Amino acid sequence: MRSYYADFKEEINISRLIFGLRKKMAMDLLGNIWYNIFKTTLNYTDSYGGYGSY
Repeated sequence: MRSYYADFKEEINISRLIFGLRKKMAMDLLGNIWYNIFKTTLNYTDSYGGYGSY
């Protein structure tokens, strides 16, 4: 019984770790997309408005 509980706890920890990694990857991806949009917007305003050279 005790070893079964330990295995179960370990499984929960692993799934929590995987979920955390997935969440981090999703946030990184979202940040990357947002950064690209921001960069293209900045380039657009730079080529037309003339402020900011990134």
